[in-house]
Amino acid sequence: MGFRCVLFDFDFTLADSSDPLCECVRHALAAVGRPTPTDYEILRTAGLSLPETFRRLAPGCDQGLLTTLFMEKADEIMVDGTKVYKEVPAALDSFKAAGMMTGIVSTKLRRRIERILDKHGLLRAFDVIVGAEDVVRHKPAPDALLRAMSLLHVEPGEALYAGDSVVDAEAARRAGVPFCAVLHGMTCREEFTPYSPVSIVSDVREILPILARRSA
Repeated sequence: MGFRCVLFDFDFTLADSSDPLCECVRHALAAVGRPTPTDYEILRTAGLSLPETFRRLAPGCDQGLLTTLFMEKADEIMVDGTKVYKEVPAALDSFKAAGMMTGIVSTKLRRRIERILDKHGLLRAFDVIVGAEDVVRHKPAPDALLRAMSLLHVEPGEALYAGDSVVDAEAARRAGVPFCAVLHGMTCREEFTPYSPVSIVSDVREILPILARRSA
């Protein structure tokens, strides 16, 4: 069975949101008088839902309140502070030229992803976007991936999921979807080994040959 689509995580797979992400987390924790983690500690939570992020960074705190505080700050700075990686536009053109459908599956709000993509002129490059507001159970649960595939009318073996974290890898495994690890994030190559990715790449430009081999 050949690939018909490639699905992407968003943060640290297609775009760098490290500065606004760290600022939003620090804003939320400072507002409740909790010490602020290092950038590394914050960025290691990328891919998790916000309640799970704050459970890890501030155990015992009100995750709902922290999430609200994060969102308030994110509404101010996240869109302008997030930078799409420079190789992404040309890579997306290559996927489309190869006849691939493309989508995003993320724990980030879909409306925020859409605003970032629209700012960079990339919104129409994606056939589907599934964000935090579209499912009840977030990654590593498979629900968002399953929803994206349902909307695209593809089977798990016809999709490739590309992401930068073990949360993405676990979601792909639970959904029965082949996984490609992208090394833009805080996860090192060795951490992906237990998930048997079809490939580990430096950036999304290296994904097209993987799709071509499987679809030949």
